[in-house]
Amino acid sequence: MSYEFPPYVHRFGRVRPLSSDRWDDWDPYAKIALPDPELKAKLTRTSNCAITAFSLGCAEWVVGALPPGDHLAESVEYLEAFWVYVFGFRDAVPTETEDNEWKGPIRGPVNLCLMTVLNTIILAEFGSPAQNGAFAASIAMHVLGNTTTFLTWRNVVVERLLLHCERDADNEDGGPIPRELLDPSRPYDPGEASSLVQSAIDNVDFRRNRWLRTLAI
Repeated sequence: MSYEFPPYVHRFGRVRPLSSDRWDDWDPYAKIALPDPELKAKLTRTSNCAITAFSLGCAEWVVGALPPGDHLAESVEYLEAFWVYVFGFRDAVPTETEDNEWKGPIRGPVNLCLMTVLNTIILAEFGSPAQNGAFAASIAMHVLGNTTTFLTWRNVVVERLLLHCERDADNEDGGPIPRELLDPSRPYDPGEASSLVQSAIDNVDFRRNRWLRTLAI
């Protein structure tokens, strides 16, 4: 697909890169708030795939709101590959980034949010990755600043995931999730999920994304 950031990210606009007192390449976790316990508890009640989708939505806020630069093309490849994973292609998992190539007040936060998405996938093998999903929201809040816009999105999306992606003990990973479920401005009909996912897959150019080439038909 020709990757596009969600409309709510476009409407929010750009933010300034984090100042040196708010970003530390050596210990970024020290500057970011701990995951919200209530958010974590709610995410625990959703499927592993739903948690990945939520953390991916948070990453889109971060990448889409920070100024574009030489990181953007690579970041978009990661975001697209993660969405293809959420669409049901379980082999569409990119490798970790090289940390030393992702430093500074823009590349650093982008890298952290992308690798947090990856961690939700990897750690789901051992149980609910809700801690990582909730931390993804903390990263977004740190980058975006004190804004009710993101919090409103977060709260609405989590309730939608609870409604449509409830955790099933017999299938903790859950099924594919369309991007539209993360857009609060769009009414969502679960009966259309399969067609929405398929439409998105049909628009993916697997050969142009290095993480997806091996999946190209």
